[in-house]
Amino acid sequence: MKTLYITVFALLFITTGAIAQQQVDIFSISYTYNPKVGLMEPPGPDLDAADLDVSEFDVKLFLPLQLKNGSTTIINSLEWSFINTFFNQLPADYSFEADLHAIQYTLGLNQQFNEKWGMTLLAKPTLASNFKDGVSGDDFFMQGSAVLHRKINERLRIGAGAAYTNGFGEPKLVPLLNLRYRTEKLDLNATLPVKIRATYTAGRLMLGLNAGLEGNQYNLQLDERDLPAIEKVDAVKFSRYNIGPVLGYTIPGAGRLELSAGLSLKRTFKVVDASNEEINFDLDNGLFVKTGFYFGK
Repeated sequence: MKTLYITVFALLFITTGAIAQQQVDIFSISYTYNPKVGLMEPPGPDLDAADLDVSEFDVKLFLPLQLKNGSTTIINSLEWSFINTFFNQLPADYSFEADLHAIQYTLGLNQQFNEKWGMTLLAKPTLASNFKDGVSGDDFFMQGSAVLHRKINERLRIGAGAAYTNGFGEPKLVPLLNLRYRTEKLDLNATLPVKIRATYTAGRLMLGLNAGLEGNQYNLQLDERDLPAIEKVDAVKFSRYNIGPVLGYTIPGAGRLELSAGLSLKRTFKVVDASNEEINFDLDNGLFVKTGFYFGK
């Protein structure tokens, strides 16, 4: 595993010099907080009054490399995300420690066949676990996507394809529809049903709207003394949609700060026990606040 990490970082940093002139976010760090809410359908009467909060932390490095032919771009991305869950806030019979980590490396190819048509292929090997006892084979998931896209004009590109993703909390094959419309000030980027981002830039200020899906299936490694009284816990399935306005401010030569807030919807938290049965700890819809720093444009 140590050799794998060294190889991944080497591939990423070899490409750094090749993207200096590209307008992309090559590094980002963000923090999201979800204030306390209750459970949507408490699995027991002693959980009716539960009042629970969740926080998320994410760091991402994105390094594309355009080849000399001008029509081929190699995509490299490394992301670490952390979810501070609420399971340790539950009553004793249900309580257990579940700090969830995901390490995702994306290797992709964007190939332009001609002036109009192109294709993007992405492979995303993922490790998702609490990593309490290191890394095991059960922590590994393979995700990926393929999208065929067509350039309509200088501003508009559309595409369609499919993804095998954990974004809904478990591995699932879903169709994708992509739309990208970009002018000097307006940028609309939609990949349905995963995300929509529309922004308008005026000088250093950026105003926009974000709607995005995040999720994963996490393998858990728990000591016997850490297990809840309910059942042996093997995994947690998590997903949610966040939607709300976003405000950004560009600091010349330093990057961009963003602040967003809004609604967090369809917040899935399902505990999977040793017999593969699911116990529902889905949260009520609630609010979120997110801050982020982005470097690269």
